[in-house]
Amino acid sequence: MNETIKTCISKWNCFSIMMFAFIFSLVLSMPVKVYAGGTISDLKATATTSSVTVSGTATDVKAAIVVQVMDGSDIVAMQSFSVNGTTFSVKLNSLSLTGGKTYTIRVADYDGGTFATAEATVPSSTGGGGGGVTPAPSDPETPQEPDAPAKEETTTETKTDEDGTVTETTTVKKPDGSESVTEKVTKPDGTVTESEKVTTADGATKETEKVSTKDGTVTETAKEVTASGTVTETEKVTKPTGVITETEKVTETNGTVTEKETVTSPSGAVKSEETITKADGSKEEIKTQVSADGKKETSTEVSYDATGKIVDAEVTVSQVTTSKSMSVSVSELRESVKSVGGDATVTITSKTASGAMRFEASVDSDALKKNTELKVYAVDKKGNIVILDPKKKNTAAVKNGKLTVNTSEKGELKLVTPAEAKKVEKKILASVKPEKKSQTVKKGKSIKFTFADGFSTKNIKKITYEASDSDIKVSKSGKITAKAKGTATVKVTVTLKNGKTKTIKMRIKIK
Repeated sequence: MNETIKTCISKWNCFSIMMFAFIFSLVLSMPVKVYAGGTISDLKATATTSSVTVSGTATDVKAAIVVQVMDGSDIVAMQSFSVNGTTFSVKLNSLSLTGGKTYTIRVADYDGGTFATAEATVPSSTGGGGGGVTPAPSDPETPQEPDAPAKEETTTETKTDEDGTVTETTTVKKPDGSESVTEKVTKPDGTVTESEKVTTADGATKETEKVSTKDGTVTETAKEVTASGTVTETEKVTKPTGVITETEKVTETNGTVTEKETVTSPSGAVKSEETITKADGSKEEIKTQVSADGKKETSTEVSYDATGKIVDAEVTVSQVTTSKSMSVSVSELRESVKSVGGDATVTITSKTASGAMRFEASVDSDALKKNTELKVYAVDKKGNIVILDPKKKNTAAVKNGKLTVNTSEKGELKLVTPAEAKKVEKKILASVKPEKKSQTVKKGKSIKFTFADGFSTKNIKKITYEASDSDIKVSKSGKITAKAKGTATVKVTVTLKNGKTKTIKMRIKIK
């Protein structure tokens, strides 16, 4: 009985093992399908300097494809596109490709699979057309995810010290590489300091700071450095009394340094001093005072050479007047002249209430040393002295402690003493001369008589022309016509506005 049971058990075990082996072999022989990604074929691509257009066939692509634009081994652009159906045509825009260059275009199933590639050449001058297409072997590389666009980063930190000082700092970093750091420090005594530093992508920097104290004083400072290296430093201090002091210093890369300080009083009066120092050591000093009502401005300007010697000095007084007359204190002018070395050109400017200039009269400071009548002349655009019409009232004088100018003339004027006036008018008379002493003209042709440079025709009251003989004819306007071969002379008599006359000649040769 026992032997019979053992035999049955042994046979059952053998049968079980055989059945398990049979079933396991069936499982192993069953096919298992693993998704390996879709296939891209018939790939075509065209390119311009700003875009790439890609088309082809997508087989077994579930949802999307990824497109890469390659320059050698570098990815210059990458974008994914959804696909519906078996064919696709997509376009990558806003690119910056090089004309005449060939790029490799790669496309694959976004979920995996191998790349299909094609080449596209950007035309040297694109008008929207694409380059030729050359299919290339497939690349088994796995597509890469597109880079996420850079974002602005902002961080804020607040710190409180044991003494109660609170510091708040905010840093902003932008995708273009620029950065700004702002800081606010509040102290227990009420003093608040606010500062900011900005650095741009090209390396330029600007730092600002504002300090408000408990007594109401506000100090604002700034320092700006351009990418080229020019440095500008400014400071503005506003006092509780209303006095405002502003300073500025500009250091240029050529070595020129400009420093200026401006003080504005509560009444509105302004006083400023400016110094411009050049690399060679020469400099200019400009001092200006403006009245509280803005109707009067006095300035002095002195130029020094590199050794410190004064080479030029000017004193200017501008004021608003309601008539054609203007008066300025002589003692005030003398004091200004003394401050610039004792010798200067003095200019007084009359303006309307709107700021328009009536006249600008200049006079040498020596003319202010004693009471005297002054002669008034005009100055043309070329800088020539012009005699005014004697029938019109144009007067100027140093008298009763004032320099007074009374004129209806507009523009630039010159004031001189009687002794200097004689020299001026002698110089004007000497400037009356022909441009050429002799000229050659063909028979039947004409030329125009012209005066030499340095003479203003505005000084002329009357001109008469006279021909020496009938070989030439001269019109009242100075047109000379050659009538017959030979030699002749044109005599020109000029009468100036002051009544002085001068006769000049020009020889004419006719051929």
